[in-house]
Amino acid sequence: MANKQLIELSSKIATNKANREEKHEFLQVIDTLRQKGATNPVVLWEINEIITRTADEILRPRVDFLDYIADVERVEHGQKIEFNVPTKTKFAMNWASRGATVDYARVGNKPKITAEPEVLTGGAYYEIDQLLSGNVDAFVGVVDALVTEMEEKITGRIISLLANVMASAPSANKWSGAGITTNNFSSVASTVQRYDRNTSVICDIDFAKKLNALVGADFLSDRMKEELNANGLFGVIDGSKIVTFTNTFTDDTNTALVAPRKYGFVVPSSNNGKIVKVGFEGGLEQYTHTDIDSERVFLKVTQKASTNIVSPIHNIGFLEDTTLA
Repeated sequence: MANKQLIELSSKIATNKANREEKHEFLQVIDTLRQKGATNPVVLWEINEIITRTADEILRPRVDFLDYIADVERVEHGQKIEFNVPTKTKFAMNWASRGATVDYARVGNKPKITAEPEVLTGGAYYEIDQLLSGNVDAFVGVVDALVTEMEEKITGRIISLLANVMASAPSANKWSGAGITTNNFSSVASTVQRYDRNTSVICDIDFAKKLNALVGADFLSDRMKEELNANGLFGVIDGSKIVTFTNTFTDDTNTALVAPRKYGFVVPSSNNGKIVKVGFEGGLEQYTHTDIDSERVFLKVTQKASTNIVSPIHNIGFLEDTTLA
């Protein structure tokens, strides 16, 4: 049922790019499943497979912004995730995310490192009857919820790992204060640019707005202006691309965020100098629990992914604006 053609169609539905005929075709597929019965376990599996594979299809371009700051590797299930050690890096350490902890080891003279993926999990509830009745909004909602959560799990690992690594960085690589200025940014960025002239700063949207306010639009080329707000690119400051990541609230009061918004990290971003390494083994996999009484389905998805930083630390910059605490 969930073949490539159908997933291409469902992806258009989920991203609101489908025309009238394509919406009709999608609803016909859903109606075929409805006729088999909502309590049919095969139907439940097929619906979840459509949702999961659609989310996987949309997640891939959603994390394309990682290419600005990281080497990204995708392998099939069971294959090793390997990365080249940056050619400009000497005496590097391999820092690896392990959930709430961080492992590290010296790289030595190895030309490559092998990354060990961890299992990231996400999930969303939906009502099976809503989907089988042709409720497109319900389908879009559950797909978007899965994509957003998995994207945040991946970027959250990167931010957490960078924060852990920078605790041991030289003082010249760090700035902390109330209200960042151009000079504050430049002092840190220039340190990193001594190692790689091509740099990016990854940060929350609020931090990015503060940086962008320091730079007039006159300093941007027409091509850069066209790229703004596309695929996470928010602007350019002092030669560094400003790259933002999805960072939503974790509570109903709109006060707690997935990652702290007060941090920014300046990292090398040339093709042979990227120190952030992100690996994906396979795609999203589905696991399901059904509440018979409420007729709600909890669709759990997993993704095997690795997050590493291969660096001697002195080529990473750390920024902290305490006004965003």
